Amino acid sequence: MRVAALVFLAPLAAWSQTLEVASVKPHPVPPGSFGFAAAGMKVTGNRVTTAGTLTTLVVTAYNVPDYQVTGADWAGMDRDEIYDIEAKAEGEAVLTKDQARVLLQAVLTDRFKLKIHRDSKEMPVYNLVVAKGGLKIKETAPGSERKSDFSQKPGPINVLKYTNIKMADFVQLMGRNFDRPLLDKTSLSSGYDFTLEYTSYPPNMSERETAAFAARGIPPGGTLPIGTALEDQLGLKAVAAKEKVEIIVIDHAEKPSAN
Repeated sequence: MRVAALVFLAPLAAWSQTLEVASVKPHPVPPGSFGFAAAGMKVTGNRVTTAGTLTTLVVTAYNVPDYQVTGADWAGMDRDEIYDIEAKAEGEAVLTKDQARVLLQAVLTDRFKLKIHRDSKEMPVYNLVVAKGGLKIKETAPGSERKSDFSQKPGPINVLKYTNIKMADFVQLMGRNFDRPLLDKTSLSSGYDFTLEYTSYPPNMSERETAAFAARGIPPGGTLPIGTALEDQLGLKAVAAKEKVEIIVIDHAEKPSAN
């Protein structure tokens, strides 16, 4: 099977490639188990592998947070069914992550008959802005490579260390710590170096997960709430607001065709 993958999707550059082969298989779920952590996307040479429900696959393919994907009823689809996907591009060129996403989009279009459109929706958000006290982080020195490091201190306290990270990328990474979309309103375009220490609950935790955190001595909001840490350590503030947010609407999808 060869399917042309040509997608124009900002901020991805236009890129055309041929999908040589794709495998889509239902992911076996042991009886009595619940919950599934999306596998993310692994790129090895000219191959892409991932796993998830259709929604999480769209999130991965279009590189958007899950709150930006919505849709109507889908033909013959179980929204909770999980699929393993492996795709290979024609040729031996090593794929970039952006190119791998375009390839994954082609798989979803071909095998799931996926049809989408873009829209906007007003919703509660947090706008990340520079706090009144001013920015407390420094711009990256010219020529510095981008680096990141994650560790934990007793508490547990998450320790994130970044070199040459763009604010837009940082906002995308930190958004998972908030119960609503986090938008970059800082107008900062340079790369920055800083360390951030914080503790926070993941959003939308179940009672069981909340109890597990409490058993470790972490109260709701954490001992170093993310909002407090951002302002005290970085000079940034998350301000509650309502904004129009771009969304991806799934218009149609079908149970994937057999391999």
